[in-house]
Amino acid sequence: MDGDPPAAGSARRRPESGARASSRSTDRIQRVSRVIAVLLAMVAVPVGVSASSTTAERLTTAAEEYRAEHERRPAVLLEPAVGKVTAANGWVPATATWTVGFGPPREGTVYAPVGSRPGDTVEVWMTRSGEPVAPPPRPRDITGRAVVQGVFTALGVMAAAVVAHLLVCLLLDRIRMLQWGGEWSTVEPRWSDRRP
Repeated sequence: MDGDPPAAGSARRRPESGARASSRSTDRIQRVSRVIAVLLAMVAVPVGVSASSTTAERLTTAAEEYRAEHERRPAVLLEPAVGKVTAANGWVPATATWTVGFGPPREGTVYAPVGSRPGDTVEVWMTRSGEPVAPPPRPRDITGRAVVQGVFTALGVMAAAVVAHLLVCLLLDRIRMLQWGGEWSTVEPRWSDRRP
């Protein structure tokens, strides 16, 4: 009959397979952790794009402010521009002369393209008082930095999601081992008394 309890010694119903089979709280927590990790990984790309966009805006604003505070002036090289490239744009230091307003000519070190000769004129960024400074970042430099920032931000979010999920899994596995050890300590004495 359908309503009768199973007879002693009869086979019991097998547990259901699939998602409903794991009813332990550790299994449910692990599933939730997996879902959160996947959601964070999916959000990583928009977060990276946002970080890239913010970085580009910040660097563009800083470059515009830099251009407003400094000016380009012509400088005449006194020596050839040779040597090891030290500037990001492929220029090398060289001695040059320039004037500020109607003042006397000044002499100092500026950056010039490799291969420039004495007497060549180069455009140099200077402070209002006439001191040479580094040029502002170029648009492609800003774009490059922004892309790198976005990529690393996205990778960081993804890595954090994976590491957090793995740590949760390790903790849950430790809890499971403790639970299974406790369960085995109650079952093992009954099994060890059986003789074949």
